[in-house]
Amino acid sequence: MSQNLNPVQPKVLLDGENISFESLVLEQSMNSCHRFEVVCEFMSQDEMWKQTPQKLLNRIGSRAVITFEHKDSGTPYEFSGWVTDVRIDAWESEPDYEFLNHRSNRVHIIGEGDIVKLNGSRGMDSFVDCQLKTIVSQATQPAGITVECDPAFNGVIPYVMRYQESVFEFLNRLSSTYNELFFYDGKTLIFGQPKKSPEVALTFDHDVFSLCTRASALPSSVAAYEYIHESDNQLCVEGAKDSGTGLLSNVKGCADRLYDDQELVHSPSSVTSDSDLKTLLDKKSKTLGGSMLSIEGQTRTCQVVLGGIVEVIFPSKMGVPSLGRYRVVEVVHKVDKSGNYSNHFVGTPANNEFITQRYSGCVKAYPEMAVVSSNSDPKSLGRVQVQFDWQKRAGKSTNWIRVQTPDAGGSGTTNRGMVFIPEEGDQVMVGFEYGDPNRPYVMGSVFSGSEGKGGGDGNNKRTILTKSGHRIVFDDDKGGSWGITIADSNGNTINLSSSQKTIVISSQENIVLQSKNITLEAEEKISQKSGKDFDVTVGNNYKMEVEKDSTATIKGDCSETINGKYTGKIKGASDISVGDNSDYKVSGDLSLRVDSDTSLKFKGKLDSESSGDSTLNSKGKMYVKGSGDVYIGK
Repeated sequence: MSQNLNPVQPKVLLDGENISFESLVLEQSMNSCHRFEVVCEFMSQDEMWKQTPQKLLNRIGSRAVITFEHKDSGTPYEFSGWVTDVRIDAWESEPDYEFLNHRSNRVHIIGEGDIVKLNGSRGMDSFVDCQLKTIVSQATQPAGITVECDPAFNGVIPYVMRYQESVFEFLNRLSSTYNELFFYDGKTLIFGQPKKSPEVALTFDHDVFSLCTRASALPSSVAAYEYIHESDNQLCVEGAKDSGTGLLSNVKGCADRLYDDQELVHSPSSVTSDSDLKTLLDKKSKTLGGSMLSIEGQTRTCQVVLGGIVEVIFPSKMGVPSLGRYRVVEVVHKVDKSGNYSNHFVGTPANNEFITQRYSGCVKAYPEMAVVSSNSDPKSLGRVQVQFDWQKRAGKSTNWIRVQTPDAGGSGTTNRGMVFIPEEGDQVMVGFEYGDPNRPYVMGSVFSGSEGKGGGDGNNKRTILTKSGHRIVFDDDKGGSWGITIADSNGNTINLSSSQKTIVISSQENIVLQSKNITLEAEEKISQKSGKDFDVTVGNNYKMEVEKDSTATIKGDCSETINGKYTGKIKGASDISVGDNSDYKVSGDLSLRVDSDTSLKFKGKLDSESSGDSTLNSKGKMYVKGSGDVYIGK
């Protein structure tokens, strides 16, 4: 049986002052700020109150240094923290059946480790394209505490948000997400793999007077999916299947036979490559495996420290192999003023990759207002950067995030859908995929102040309006301007009047219709009107067909030039009137053929002149008549 043959010499300093105490308890665990309680007992209430309540309560905020050291041997263990609470107990009970009075004249000085400075007010913060090491450094820098950071995950994280958490809670969540060690060893805050871990061998029934080993079958096969929008790449990755070593190997083998299915969830963190996702899942799989085996024990050696390694061995006469090496994830130290010391510890497999998750907290992000700070996406993917109100003070913004739209997709090598990207300065509502604050996206835009003009009387108008003034207006007012209007900022419009059943196209300058083929067809009438000139140019044939009458009125001069052959046919009666002198010139041959009777009447003088030969032929009689003499001469 273990005996306390080597007592511990404890020491408590408050702001450098050595404090006498009755008992001391120091509770330490991974992912916590730790807690200590020093109990100071006084002989009487008078003696206690002589300290004055003000002096006792002024202990709050004192710097506390606690030291454990075996009197005969061993390395001292030092813990530093801050006093956060003081409780004064002064009471006396009624005599019991043995006529004994119970009194208490105690002052309880309670505090936490140095890292309590990180566990203050809850707030918001963000980090863009950073590694874990950078995030931890920036988050802890204002507190001025010593930090040792060596995470296994070294990938660049696109966006990380501290969401309504203290810095300590935020770092706790990061350690859980990326399966990294996170603990305070009494002097240093450690994130990731510690540079050095104190080791101690504990012999059962000598150093360890109470021991419990626990094994649990748990599923540990994991897989996750992730979509990388920049490369349009859908990932699905499995975590490594590691059987572990020693006792853990046996337990894990039994668990794998029991649970043959595989967990499939979305990636615990946004990643930029399948290798980063593989790293995350490998660590998660091994973390789950490490949760299957643990030991608990009670010892009287203060060399058992949080984050340290213990190996439990058995006396050689028992012929039992070692239980293996375990990392201490929880330890409670107890000591009294006489140096009677004991601790209770919990350990999990010491393999660096088997890290039992000690933090179960999580956050869920809710939609939040923001302002677009930039829409100049360097990769032209239609993304924007936004700035939340809480980012303004630090001048920060998000990374490039996607914009939700009612319709979006791709057709071949091009995108399709409603391509509406918010402008810089626009207010937008930001949501978060899976409720994860590290995965923001724009849900939509909102009007603010005088920007929102609404749909007019009766809410009959639906409008799409651009920043330069271009607009499309859908008007559902059947008693008014019912229809659709498309207009630009210069006054060019297309109006589809539903009430008048009319389409009007209006331009301040030109209207140009260009196509391979154009057809204009009306059931009743087509009207053309030009305020000035009307030009028709036909590159090839020109054909006009009129089913009934045709009238052409030219109030000014008319000039027609035909470079080729001209053929004119009139099947019915024809009346050609020339009101003034007319001159017809034919540079080539002219043949005039009349199939029926023809009468040419000239009320004025008729001159016919030919510079060459002229022939009049008639198969029948030819009459030349004049009211006077008729001359035919040479």
